Amino acid sequence: MERLGEREVARNTAVQIGYVGNTGLHLTSQADLNRVSEANWVAGAFSSGTALNSLRPASNFGTIGEFARGGHASYHSLQTLFRSRLGNYSSFQVAYTYSHSIGDVELDNSSAA
Repeated sequence: MERLGEREVARNTAVQIGYVGNTGLHLTSQADLNRVSEANWVAGAFSSGTALNSLRPASNFGTIGEFARGGHASYHSLQTLFRSRLGNYSSFQVAYTYSHSIGDVELDNSSAA
């Protein structure tokens, strides 16, 4: 087996580092204007229908939805790649991504659907 010299290994090695970021502003969000108060939240978690509506401030209504464009979301990631060719037919590659995503809008409400 032929041993590669240190110079040859360094010449056949590559390191790539990249950053990806994204920000969403003015995302559509929805809030319930007739939500169950925090004092009745536990009872509301186990109720449905008219029993749940009796715990709301306007008990003769159900959910009263309000749409707003005050949502915000962000995504950041650091991407790394290490690649080395060890010979004519063998190579070694390692990739790693560290990412962080945070938002103040529920996923199912972000499109107002």
